[in-house]
Formats: sequence, C-alpha cells, structure tokens
Amino acid sequence: MKKVICFVLSTKNYSDRIKNIRRTWAKDIDTVFYSDHDDPINNVIKVSNKSDYYSAPIKQVNILNYIKELSDGDDNLLLDEYDWFFFVDDDTFVNKKKLEEYIQKLDVNKVYGSIITSENDSINPVYVNKVIDLDVQYPQGGAGFLVSSNVIRKIDKFKEYKVYHSDVAAGMNFHHNKVECVDVPILNRETPETYGHTEEEIVGMISYHNIKTFDQMKTLYEVYNEVWL
Repeated sequence: MKKVICFVLSTKNYSDRIKNIRRTWAKDIDTVFYSDHDDPINNVIKVSNKSDYYSAPIKQVNILNYIKELSDGDDNLLLDEYDWFFFVDDDTFVNKKKLEEYIQKLDVNKVYGSIITSENDSINPVYVNKVIDLDVQYPQGGAGFLVSSNVIRKIDKFKEYKVYHSDVAAGMNFHHNKVECVDVPILNRETPETYGHTEEEIVGMISYHNIKTFDQMKTLYEVYNEVWL
C-alpha cells in the first residue's frame, strides 16, 4: 500500500492554525509543518527567516529541496518511506481516508491538484500581468497538491522564480521540468458552504480550504469520523 505524508505551509503568526490541525485531522496522518520558526514538539520545521505573506514562495521551494535530505526517527529518508507528499496551507482540512484511497491509483510521474490555467482563470493577475506565461499551469495551494517522491527526486534543484505565491513557484518548477499537472475535482479551493455541499458530498472530498477556525476544523473532522470511523 502506498504511503502519504502531509506538509503544511504555515507561520509563527498563525500558531493557532497549527494547533487546530494537530487537534483534528493531523491526529490520523503523518504531518509536518514548514514555517519561519522551529518547534520540534509540534513537528514544525523552520525553512525561512521571514514571516510575511511574501515569504511563502521561498518556504515552498526550500521545503521541496529540504525533503530530499529529511529522515525519520530511524534515519530513513522520507523519500524512501513515503510515496506521496501532500502540500497544503494551514487553513486546509484534509480527509485522511479519501486521500489514502486516492493515491493508490496515481501516476508517480505527474503532479495532482486543483489546477489553475490561463483558460480556466483568465482574469488571474499572474496571467493578466504576464508574471508567468499563458502556457504555465499550477496547482492551487489551498486545495493542496500531491507530489510523488519520484518527481521530487527527478527535479535536481527546485528554484525560486521571483513570484509572490508559493503555488505559482511550485508550478513554475513543474513546468520547467516538464512535469504534467493533473486536475483533481475532489480537492477544493474553498469551504463546503461555498459549493453548497451536503454531508454526503463532503465525505467524498479530499480537502477544503479557508477553514480558519478550530470550530470549522472540528465540525468537518466530526463529519468525516461519523462516516469513516
């Protein structure tokens, strides 16, 4: 059975979000936070000295490179221990059961996420302002994106492309290394309420974004637990 680990982009400014995740879905799946501070007790790794919004791209690039050297408590490389790495924001809820089911059928040479393109998001400033070329696609970070250990190994060094968003930085690296991005409809960029999802629909999803409070996290966690546990 293929294994997955979650990596959560965060900052010391939102330490409450780390607690929200650790008290809910992170109890059920291996999870590491990458941030601008170290906190070994809560599995937080420092990958940047800056805590503002614009530090997110370098955090994303640094963690993708850092993973190549990371090991578990028994000195086994994470790239050998896990088949897939799921990158999410600190206001993302993850359905562990659905995530583990989904990765079993994926192509290890591709990246999976809620894919943004110049065609499905033509008013996106990164395209309008020509920050990136129109043929560049990238996975929306809040919904989460899956990168295999194979792809991380394949890319010799992830680069910073001087963009303002972590997901765009990741997408630029995939694009320039000719890694195909595949759209996954069950990764959601917004809350269940945004889409009018029922509880039955919610349990069929892998993720929801903009889940900012503990009560929101707890509610979703309880919905999933009623079905899966």
